[in-house]
Amino acid sequence: MRRLAEFRAHCEEFIWQVEDHLLLVSGVDGDTPYTLKVLEQVEGHDESSLYVMIADEYLDADTYARTVAGRCVLLYEVVNEEREKRNEPRLEPFPQELTDPGLTPLDRIVIAIEHLGARLPNPDDHRVVFALLPTQIHDWGDYSKFVSSFTHMPQPAPPLKGDWPVYTRLFMRDQRDHVLGGALNERHAKGVLNIDVDMSTDAMAGDLAEDAVDPAIPIAERMQAVLQLANIDLSYKRFEEAIKKFALLFDYYIKADAPLMQAMCMQGVGDCLRMVDQPPQALERYQQGLAIALAAKSPLPIEPAPAEPGSEPGAPLHPNAPPVMLNLLLSAAPICMTLEKFEDAQSYYADASKLAAKCMNPFAACDALEGEGDAHRALGEPDEALKDWRDCETISEKYEYYQRLVSVLERIHALYKEGQLKKETDEAWTKLQGAKLLLKKKAA
Repeated sequence: MRRLAEFRAHCEEFIWQVEDHLLLVSGVDGDTPYTLKVLEQVEGHDESSLYVMIADEYLDADTYARTVAGRCVLLYEVVNEEREKRNEPRLEPFPQELTDPGLTPLDRIVIAIEHLGARLPNPDDHRVVFALLPTQIHDWGDYSKFVSSFTHMPQPAPPLKGDWPVYTRLFMRDQRDHVLGGALNERHAKGVLNIDVDMSTDAMAGDLAEDAVDPAIPIAERMQAVLQLANIDLSYKRFEEAIKKFALLFDYYIKADAPLMQAMCMQGVGDCLRMVDQPPQALERYQQGLAIALAAKSPLPIEPAPAEPGSEPGAPLHPNAPPVMLNLLLSAAPICMTLEKFEDAQSYYADASKLAAKCMNPFAACDALEGEGDAHRALGEPDEALKDWRDCETISEKYEYYQRLVSVLERIHALYKEGQLKKETDEAWTKLQGAKLLLKKKAA
């Protein structure tokens, strides 16, 4: 996406320019994860520099600086563990004074930067990049003072103890309307640059719309932009617009001989129809998507999976088909339950649980097992329902999927209560209360 690419280019330009040491990134809390992700990408292509990225919330300057120091120490511990595995000498530890309670926040961070700078092969050609980008700032007034302490202010402000080392590059946050940057500019602070970052849905959608019609962009990338726009339309309940885009994409992927992408388009149309309360039409699209994905030819000579006793071996699946089919199955099955096609629902859920195992997705497996139990229950097969729910309970508990653990234990409890099995009912009730407590703790 051009917005992210442009922002990355600006970040790289700032890191390697030689005049300024501080870049204020103006945005909102939701923009910060994108900023950190872009810097991770920059780091991945920059073997000559050292990066420290801190996303902890900002309460006050002292607490935040102590957090930064602690993160630096932990980072060294991780690196030293890897060096020991390679029989390499341990890195020289950070100075003891880094954790001295009497240090100012600025001095604490300066010590950390200078210690890392001492590791650089050539300070003129390498960088120490400190991204101090809290995901949330609780006191912008205190944070403003913290940021200003990193700048060169004219008299009568107290000067820094010295110029920032040439290798230092700092990324810090500003508000969307440049409150900090504007104030620093009015006070003629030196060494500071500003950049806007807007990763809101509307901004992203604008970029995608430009990409989708840009003839200079390869057609495959343009269609990828259309797919993202279709999903944005779906999330904003613009169903008619989404269906039009999915139809356009479907035609393109037929010509491109990309059956799995065709199946994903069917999934999108089915989701739109389901959300406008047209379950029969939605189910038809899901079934069409399943048929397309099932028929997708594998590009590799893969042997079919062993058949279960009494059944015929199936054709080998395309290696990328299982996750696509899993989503379609988990969409089709609830529709079948709504339409009271319980046998079809049970079959879809059973296939989904098998595919979830193939995809190593325990959460989808839990959803499928609970749904399969519901289908068995609707078919008047309580023993089969209980078996599915017990399997769901075991996996949910193992993987701490407490939301599903609560819902499946509610089903088990209701089944035992209906059967007037007092001991089992009481045991299920006790387990249910424990699961609700675990869910509450996790949510907190």
